[in-house]
Amino acid sequence: MEWKNIDLAEKVIRYRPSKTKRFAKNIVCPIHPCLEKFLLDLPSVDSPDTPLAPSLAKSYTGGRGGLSNKFEQILLKSGMDNPAIVEGKGKGRAVKAFGFHSFRHTFKSILVNAGVEVLTADVLTGHAKKNVSERYIHRSIDLLRSAVEKLPALQI
Repeated sequence: MEWKNIDLAEKVIRYRPSKTKRFAKNIVCPIHPCLEKFLLDLPSVDSPDTPLAPSLAKSYTGGRGGLSNKFEQILLKSGMDNPAIVEGKGKGRAVKAFGFHSFRHTFKSILVNAGVEVLTADVLTGHAKKNVSERYIHRSIDLLRSAVEKLPALQI
């Protein structure tokens, strides 16, 4: 993500996810007020091509030096455990419960659990396929309970 993706005048972030470039889907995401304040407090830059997080700009998500590994190190320092939830095949790889990609699941789940329509959450996360979209949503028991409570009472 580079500064040219940030439009503070319109309070939006514009980008094309690298994973889905082949679908040519551009995302426009409104900037939350807390993020706006954070961005405004950052030092100014000379070029719009400057990465938003220069120290992370060349990092991949996977691998030993990747963002997921760095994220796991932060979790361990904070005292949180990050257990393997699925043992991978080949190369002894294990999928961890929490990784850098978890933020996308969390973002979408918070939106849906707060009452945002799934289609709107899909637009914000760039999901176009329903089967993929649903894997990202983890509905809270309170949301499910609220749905059940909308059913009419049975007269017996």
